[in-house]
Amino acid sequence: MTTTQMPPSSCPSCGYRLEAATSVAGSFVPCPGDLSFCFSCGALNQFAEDLTVRIPSPEALAKLEALPEIAKLRAAWRRLPDVPLAGHPRSPR
Repeated sequence: MTTTQMPPSSCPSCGYRLEAATSVAGSFVPCPGDLSFCFSCGALNQFAEDLTVRIPSPEALAKLEALPEIAKLRAAWRRLPDVPLAGHPRSPR
């Protein structure tokens, strides 16, 4: 697992402040275009050229939402304890 400090930005869906990205598999460092998952609200975001996050295009989002891996990720996220993240209440699941 690798954590990379990122330029500060906010989740476009819930406003949660993002300052780092953590890979759950291996030593992955995010690049523009890579997928990001907000653990506060469950939104799928994409890294922009400056490594802040943005909402993917509607076409890209539709393709992502159809992936079985995304369904598994969201199911695991829903099972997490309902604990505020850095003082930010988690969105309803």
